Amino acid sequence: MKKFESIASTSTPYINYDPESRVYIISGESRPEDVEQFYDPLMSWLDQLQKNIITQAQESSEGQKHEFIFEFEYYNSASGKYLYHIISKIDDIRNAVENQSYLNGNMSKVEFGINWHHDEEDDFMQEAGEEMQDATEIEITTKAIEDE
Repeated sequence: MKKFESIASTSTPYINYDPESRVYIISGESRPEDVEQFYDPLMSWLDQLQKNIITQAQESSEGQKHEFIFEFEYYNSASGKYLYHIISKIDDIRNAVENQSYLNGNMSKVEFGINWHHDEEDDFMQEAGEEMQDATEIEITTKAIEDE
């Protein structure tokens, strides 16, 4: 499976979702003119990731750890809705893997981590991460990042 990468612009975030490293990063600012056009390809890619994770877990005894990192400086309300959908999709993937593991019993262990990084002085982004945690059923770790 190929990685999903989108270079940041003045209105869109940097995205590097790399299934080989199992690290998935989205960072920067998100206020695209057409939020659906920007995020729908990522949502489709996540559907393929789900299939890929399940296949790998069935074919290998090696465990998997997938880490999703969200690090925003700013996002508008339309982007916030899509971020919620992305996090919900990650939770759906986690649930699908658990269900497959329960049904098949022979899958390797798969773990998911979601990290919400925010500037240590950005209370809004910290609260946004906490609200995402409250709105979804998957654990989200919020972490303050010091200015460099």
